Order: sequence, then C-alpha cells, then structure tokens
Amino acid sequence: MPRLGAIAAANAQLSVPVIAALAGVALFDEPITGRLLTSAVLMLGGTALAVRRSLALRAAVERGAAPAPLGRQTQAFGV
Repeated sequence: MPRLGAIAAANAQLSVPVIAALAGVALFDEPITGRLLTSAVLMLGGTALAVRRSLALRAAVERGAAPAPLGRQTQAFGV
C-alpha cells in the first residue's frame, strides 16, 4: 500500500460502494440485479485502469522514460 500514492489510493476508495453493495447481498439478501452487476463492473474496471495507468507512469518515471510529474521533481533534489 505505501507504494500506491495518493492518486492510486483515491482510486481504490472508489471500490467502496461495490463492497457495500456486495455486503448488502451477503448480509441482507438483497437481489443481484443487472444494474448492480453492470455498475460494479464499470466501477471496478475504471478503478483498475486508473491504478494501472498510475503504476505504469510511475515505472516509466523511475526508468527515466517519462518526465516526472511536477509534484515529484523536487524529490530528486532532496527537498
């Protein structure tokens, strides 16, 4: 978790509604509907894409293949 960073952690927080909906199904016998499945797939898919892109960008910056985002440029100088 410490390697994720703020943006990736915020994206992971977007999965909380899906977890709550699944808890409703498991604990309160809520029905599993097409709307629930569709929204869960879209939310988790979008979150996965965002986290994947964030991790790929971080790897590219570490390799030197991409410029560092503005917030990370000062870290290279120990500031």
